[in-house]
Amino acid sequence: MNHNLSKNVVLKRLAAVAGGAYQVATAVDGAAADTGAVDTSNYDGVLLLFIKGSGVNANVLAAKVQQSSDNGVADAFADVAGTLQTITDVGGNKASKVLVWDIYKPQERYLRLDYQRTTQNSAIDGVFAILYRGHHKSVDFDLTGAGQIAGTPVVLNGPVAGTA
Repeated sequence: MNHNLSKNVVLKRLAAVAGGAYQVATAVDGAAADTGAVDTSNYDGVLLLFIKGSGVNANVLAAKVQQSSDNGVADAFADVAGTLQTITDVGGNKASKVLVWDIYKPQERYLRLDYQRTTQNSAIDGVFAILYRGHHKSVDFDLTGAGQIAGTPVVLNGPVAGTA
């Protein structure tokens, strides 16, 4: 087994709005919105990262994990118990905060985040999924699509000082 994290996980950037943008501009939605879904088949777990951008004083952002066995085709996405998290920005000091969920052994194949921005304007900087403990050795850094990783990770073992 390789000891470098980048060799043992799959990193995906999820669209902040299902089927849409990877970043969502400052706004007050007032209604729930969903991110793109991540397929967790062949992995024991997934770490979801929801990055909140800047916002107006007193903005509120709430997010939760939802699951489906078939990506919402016949089995509608449903909330995962205990996953609701809320950021209330008092004094404008909660910009660039990250909400984190570590879901080990998900009960359904597909996971996504459902979020709502209320009260004041708030931006979403990005949503990432890190799949781990894969059953097959495959490291996937999708370099072709919009919003994907910009290049192959630099892996160093026992790095020394010198010119980068």
